[in-house]
Amino acid sequence: MKQFIYCAAIAAGVLSVATTAHAGFRDGSRMFDRMDANGDGVITQDELKTHREAAFKRLDADSDGLVSAEEQQAARDRAQRMHDRMQGHQGALTDALDTDDDGAISSGEFMAAPYPMAEGADANDDGSITKDEFTSFFAKMKAKRAQ
Repeated sequence: MKQFIYCAAIAAGVLSVATTAHAGFRDGSRMFDRMDANGDGVITQDELKTHREAAFKRLDADSDGLVSAEEQQAARDRAQRMHDRMQGHQGALTDALDTDDDGAISSGEFMAAPYPMAEGADANDDGSITKDEFTSFFAKMKAKRAQ
């Protein structure tokens, strides 16, 4: 069960990333630059939160504060088009994030979910992610997917 929830959290992360532009997918540097709002070379916890809030807003197409089943399907469809690796994880997002089982993911549910990218990329556990940490983490994840 723990592995399933972790996979769902990764799926959520992928959907979060999928809602950003495809640019920077080669090494992650362009994505880093977009997340590093003030350009100081470090992604802080506040910048991560801002990134996740923006991702939620993109997922919530009708701006009602919930990601409905239809909006989830639209996000899955976008993610699927970007990369076939989403196959097999289509129900994982809802199962793990929809903690009140109402069929929709609220902003609170989305923001409370684990964010493996933030946890894995912060190599020195100082609460911030440098560009080197981010691109290194990105390369490791890319290599892992290629296996």
